[in-house]
Amino acid sequence: MMNCDSKVAWLLADAADPCLTGDERTMVYVELGCGENHLAIERILAVVVENRLPLPAALLNMLNTWLDQYAGSPEEQRLRTLIDKI
Repeated sequence: MMNCDSKVAWLLADAADPCLTGDERTMVYVELGCGENHLAIERILAVVVENRLPLPAALLNMLNTWLDQYAGSPEEQRLRTLIDKI
């Protein structure tokens, strides 16, 4: 069964797939396969922002709710900044 981090990461990877290059896609799926969900999410969000890919409102809400669980973590501000740019 997928944990919340994994579920969010895989949904985000699926939504962002059209704007990922081959190398980016490979790195994302390696990170996901290794359980490095935060790294994959940050990589995907950076690509989404760079490519100005709109994400569905439901996915953005899920990302914000997911990130609320990590309030105060070292990654939170970087991820929140990326999400806010979408």
